[in-house]
Amino acid sequence: MAEVFLIGQITGGKNFNENSLFCKWKLIIGSGWKILEGIAEGQTQVDGSSSSSSSSSSSSNNFICWSHPIDLHLVTKGIQGWPKLLIEVWHRNSFEQTSLISYGVVNIPSQPGSKQICCHTWRPIGSIIDRLANIFNGESLHLTEEWLIYSHEQRFKLHTETMGIVCLDLNIVLKDFEKFGVETH
Repeated sequence: MAEVFLIGQITGGKNFNENSLFCKWKLIIGSGWKILEGIAEGQTQVDGSSSSSSSSSSSSNNFICWSHPIDLHLVTKGIQGWPKLLIEVWHRNSFEQTSLISYGVVNIPSQPGSKQICCHTWRPIGSIIDRLANIFNGESLHLTEEWLIYSHEQRFKLHTETMGIVCLDLNIVLKDFEKFGVETH
């Protein structure tokens, strides 16, 4: 079987209007893939100033540092269902309550090597009542179906707004793809 090694980290986030953020991530793979070693999902620590005196304009320029490791060993017999990382960015307030800030998905590059990847995140926006609830209660909209996040056809039907960027540093190692007729360069 062909093998893929993913070694790296979720470096952090930038251009978010909130502080005290953490990231949840999950590896999405097709049915022909199997994880031999590593953990397919995780959560970073909370990072960022929780100070209420900081303005939203200054917080949007801060880099949130997570440095969360990713180390996975995958096997497959084909390239269908190539791995993707599903990203969720969450905010923790001073009362220890958490709320979802944004979603993102990034395809793992199919070329070997060291890669710096930017995952642009977004959140769904609803009616004016939903937006007012978000402003006054901090209640953001959540998608009920996870597959909507990484399904291109369905995701583009959603009304969304742009949020921040999650930065990843990944080293990708491919092994034995040539045996299955897949060129990797």
